[in-house]
Amino acid sequence: MAHSQQMITIPNSIYGDRTVTAYCRAGLGAFKLHKRWQVVHVASGMSIGGGRGGDRRTRKGVFAIMDALLQVPVDWSKPYDQIGKDVAANKTAIMLALSTARDQ
Repeated sequence: MAHSQQMITIPNSIYGDRTVTAYCRAGLGAFKLHKRWQVVHVASGMSIGGGRGGDRRTRKGVFAIMDALLQVPVDWSKPYDQIGKDVAANKTAIMLALSTARDQ
């Protein structure tokens, strides 16, 4: 499945919300910020995985991270308040997916 471009809002309580163009797929999005790619939950704009795991310098690398995260049993297309418990329950699987993406 291809990644589609769409505008998403990233919340920031200090500097105000930021609207960015992101490559999105199945509820996750990737956008470039300060020479590095970020992976976010599209519905909430929350960062997934922080700066850990994978090659975040290239678009190909961040797509590998997104593909690894999509293998985790979490429905990323739902709002964050509905998947918060799933994310917490699968924290180990998410960290493992990030480390797997780093090795690719």
